[in-house]
Amino acid sequence: MSTPAPTRPMPRLEPLPGRELPTPSLDHLAPGDAQRVRARLAQLERACGCELGAGAALLASAAYLALVVWAGIPDLGLEWRVAIGIVVFTVASGLGKTAGIARARRERARLVARFAAPDGAPR
Repeated sequence: MSTPAPTRPMPRLEPLPGRELPTPSLDHLAPGDAQRVRARLAQLERACGCELGAGAALLASAAYLALVVWAGIPDLGLEWRVAIGIVVFTVASGLGKTAGIARARRERARLVARFAAPDGAPR
């Protein structure tokens, strides 16, 4: 019976100096709720959009491959088909990352608005 490998804790990512986003006062919430909201806000602040970017790149690559295999792209050599596939992959991943970052920012703004103190003053 083997023992599981020990896991290392994730490194704590700090915001860049001068780039901190205002966090609302959560003193009016229960301590456990406030801690969960603070953790979610920090997670959204660090969001990089990689998950959505990877999904978009995979989906676009699969669609392009299906187009090449079933519909065929006549009069193009293998080099051009590969080059177009690389462009499709790169553009889709960039658009997906951008959409992922925008989604995280919108969700963070909604959480800030939802859990702001009654007086609306940020921390």
